[in-house]
Amino acid sequence: EDARLIPMLETAVLNAGLANLSQRAEAIRRTVQLLQRLREHPLWEEINSAQTRWHELPYSRMDGARAETGYIDLLYCAPAGWQIVDFKTDIIRNEATLAKLIEQYKFQVHRYEKAVRSLLGHMPTVCLCFLDDRGVINLVRASTSQGLSSQSFPSTHYSSSDELGDQ
Repeated sequence: EDARLIPMLETAVLNAGLANLSQRAEAIRRTVQLLQRLREHPLWEEINSAQTRWHELPYSRMDGARAETGYIDLLYCAPAGWQIVDFKTDIIRNEATLAKLIEQYKFQVHRYEKAVRSLLGHMPTVCLCFLDDRGVINLVRASTSQGLSSQSFPSTHYSSSDELGDQ
């Protein structure tokens, strides 16, 4: 564990406007929990083994007559090609919530896919990474160029060794 993590998180929660001590403590606890869950997932090793990766990658491009800007959570190059990962911290307790969130986020990841395709000239694999889908990580892969629907997002659930439920 990195000794700099907690001080960095304490600064981040203060900057986010959490003034109440119990709110700050809960935000830090939850962040540490989700980070630990991610560290135990196979995706962590894939990301860390990538020789090229960018976090919080800003982009700007023209979409017709409209300028589009945004930030991609993570873009990295794996042996299978370019990968976009959009991390989500929503608490998911059932399939209905998962389906609603996939629908909600699909246009966002479609913009990311179009940006990478137009700016790098490569078609990336796009993945929503739900960090708390009923206590486990759920990678929802999307091929948004083939149409955006819940059906085009097959899910892969991975749990960590201790499921990292609420403590």
